Amino acid sequence: MELYDLPHSPYAARVRMYIYARNLAVDISAPPGGMGSDTYKTLTVSNKVPILNNNGAYLAESSAIIEYLEAQFADGALGPADPWARAQQSAMTRYIDLYFAQALFPLFQQLRAAPRDKAVVASALAKLLEELLTLQRWYQLSELQPTSALTTVDCAVIPVLFYVRTLAPLFGVSEPLAATTLLTERWAWAEQHPVASRVIEEMAAGLKAVMSGAK
Repeated sequence: MELYDLPHSPYAARVRMYIYARNLAVDISAPPGGMGSDTYKTLTVSNKVPILNNNGAYLAESSAIIEYLEAQFADGALGPADPWARAQQSAMTRYIDLYFAQALFPLFQQLRAAPRDKAVVASALAKLLEELLTLQRWYQLSELQPTSALTTVDCAVIPVLFYVRTLAPLFGVSEPLAATTLLTERWAWAEQHPVASRVIEEMAAGLKAVMSGAK
């Protein structure tokens, strides 16, 4: 199997984190022909990363890829065996994709705006804090409370927290996790975890390369 990936993508990063944690025999490569190329467009309707190439069959969407890998390599799975707990993890991941990640988009848009719209930035930062508090409440559910082990939820959370901590300081918020003690603690844990920290470093290097190329 082969994963088509871009290092700075939070969605690709969650799958890499999962693959590293499980030590799965999955090659990781850039999209064939590059993002947006005719070659890549033929592989999936989404034309995004990540995509899993399974012997010439292609699966898009990070959550679906992890779900498939969990089922295909069930021995040592990161998700819980209990169906209810597994469903709660899936629900939290969907929240991240549908709501939390969306709160970051206005800040991305304002990053290169000249001049920046102060009202949009203020609204976006307020919305981001609101979603951080909501994300923390998810982690407080009994089925989702963090432990010393890396979970499929962590694979989704840590990459988006990377962008929170990267973007917010550029808009004057130096400690964006300050109001969320549990998220602060989980980020500190991730920075010391061998797999999570590896992915954080890859994302930082990938983002730096993208930003340098965009100048």
